[in-house]
Amino acid sequence: MKLSYSGNQNFSEFYTANQNAFYELLKSKGEELFHIMRDSEEIDLELILESALTVVRMINEKNEQGLIMHAKEHGRNWAKYNLDLMLKLEWIQILRKSYWDFLYHYYKHAEENQLEFFELERHVNYNFDSYLKHFGSSYLMNKNEVFQSQGEAIDELSLPVIPLTDKIAVLPLVGALDTLRAKKIEEHVLDKIYQLKIEQIIIDLSGVPYMDMAIVPHLIQIANGVAIQGCEAVITGIRPEITNTMIEVGITLHEKVMTMGTLRQAIEENSK
Repeated sequence: MKLSYSGNQNFSEFYTANQNAFYELLKSKGEELFHIMRDSEEIDLELILESALTVVRMINEKNEQGLIMHAKEHGRNWAKYNLDLMLKLEWIQILRKSYWDFLYHYYKHAEENQLEFFELERHVNYNFDSYLKHFGSSYLMNKNEVFQSQGEAIDELSLPVIPLTDKIAVLPLVGALDTLRAKKIEEHVLDKIYQLKIEQIIIDLSGVPYMDMAIVPHLIQIANGVAIQGCEAVITGIRPEITNTMIEVGITLHEKVMTMGTLRQAIEENSK
């Protein structure tokens, strides 16, 4: 690696004079990692390299606040595009090693005492560690937000309130019901009633093969909440095996909530 050095240069000036060589050094050291990154359409390798140069510039300028902001921004972007955290961590280590290679070449020529060297070493490592810490915390925080939004989208798809008319909607449930899901149904239904201004919601259970008896009180609670919203809940499609279990344990759901045999029956009743 051919580098130019003139007397009395500080490291920042030495780096600026040899920035093109540093860029090529980064590309060379990161070649194997870049090969892996090329499989992702979301990663722009030129932007990755430009970001690395920005990190170095901020370290040289002792711009700690700018470095932290840069780390947080990249953490957000890395999480947003669901990129592998380990790729970024490996890349930062490559950047750190390349930076130290330049420091080594600088100190072969510079007339710096040991105390100044150790002060610089402490500054450099502190800032790289700070960058990693803030990048990692930003990545994890935003990753959790992505997971939460994805979970909300899945809930929305799995609990579709379908308007039949401007006053009536149906919520067809599919899959087993437990207390956690019943709570989500309650929150979802109340929100939708408010948004759609519906007067009756038909909760169809024909797609529910199994229902924990502990959720029956939740169904009654849902009906009560719906009533408070100025709406009426109708439950349809309770499977015979579930009905038998309810009878055996002495649960009389139909006395507290309107029930009908099928979704079709409920729709026909409302069309009269």
